[in-house]
Amino acid sequence: MGRSGHLRVEITTTLLCCILHLDTTSAAAVPPRLAPLSCGDNAALSKSHCICTPGFECAGSTCSHVTQIAGMPDGTRMNLPHGFRMTGPHRCSNCACVAPSTRATHYPTTLPSGGGAASAVPTRDAGKISKRKLRMFAGIKSGTSKTYQTRRKVWRESGCAEIYEKANIGYKFFIGVPLEKNHVLTHHQQGKHDTVHERELEKLLLDEAVKEGDVELLPLRDQYMDLTNKLLQIFRYGYYQTDADYVIEHDDEFCMKATVALETVAGYEEAKTSEVGLYAGTRLWQGTESNNMKGPDGGRAPFFSGWCSFLSRSLLEYILVNDWAHTVMVGHYGTSSDDGNTGRWVQHLQKVHSVKVAYVEKKMITKIEDMPKVDIPLVD
Repeated sequence: MGRSGHLRVEITTTLLCCILHLDTTSAAAVPPRLAPLSCGDNAALSKSHCICTPGFECAGSTCSHVTQIAGMPDGTRMNLPHGFRMTGPHRCSNCACVAPSTRATHYPTTLPSGGGAASAVPTRDAGKISKRKLRMFAGIKSGTSKTYQTRRKVWRESGCAEIYEKANIGYKFFIGVPLEKNHVLTHHQQGKHDTVHERELEKLLLDEAVKEGDVELLPLRDQYMDLTNKLLQIFRYGYYQTDADYVIEHDDEFCMKATVALETVAGYEEAKTSEVGLYAGTRLWQGTESNNMKGPDGGRAPFFSGWCSFLSRSLLEYILVNDWAHTVMVGHYGTSSDDGNTGRWVQHLQKVHSVKVAYVEKKMITKIEDMPKVDIPLVD
């Protein structure tokens, strides 16, 4: 293991093609003199990275990384999963951008470290997920009690699933592990069991997941104070486990109006503005309407109601990859409200990466009980 050499890395990203990172914390990482970063066709240089011009997506970038790694022979090449980066000097080239229709899909085969179990992707044969490339993926927030089980049954029978399928929108219900009131989880008690009621619900949920195929059971307790973590599981599933361009979150008492959502997306994409991504939803709050919206640091951020909102894949790239540590430590600056925290993540990425995001407010949900009374046309 005493032999040292150079590790060369190829990295592929989406909108952010090449990023220059310098680690000056050690003598071994002192960068050599590098040629200036240049961008290819349909890309523009912004500080230390290339960004695709509106209407184009990254076709891939080739970045050479130079640092001393013990035990690695000279000339070793390593392929890293999508979005992974290494500190140290980089030389980037071929930061070319192409029209979305010609973009080659590239996703990791496992979830990265930092949360969630590793699994093969994409699992498009599991659950109610289209065999085609998804336009959108909807993570539906649901719960463990029999009331929520009834809600899911009503939702499945409402016709919303057929609307989503026609619109090429995949979906799954996201549910945590049952937690009965007064079941304390902070004690160190080996060999303890879940309560009788919790085990009863767990069996019902397991049977439902197997029977219906549209349930994603999560390794976290299903309680309001963990709602932000449930939301992150939805975002991670949509980003890593599907090829959807946009990831939706909404409550299980609603059906999203597919035509409105798709028209919103089309309008954003056709406008070809300078924003790096789209953040849309049913009700936009400014974050100043109530003291409950203020973080422990006094910060406030605009956000869309948790009833229904969605983010473009490009924004999830920042939230789930580039800014993952900041995202996870949300208690430092956020609240118990998952929707408000989403707004903080979007605010943060704009500030840190000097980019702009498009905010679009549209009335795009219908209550499930109103479904037979409204006409939500199917999308060809």
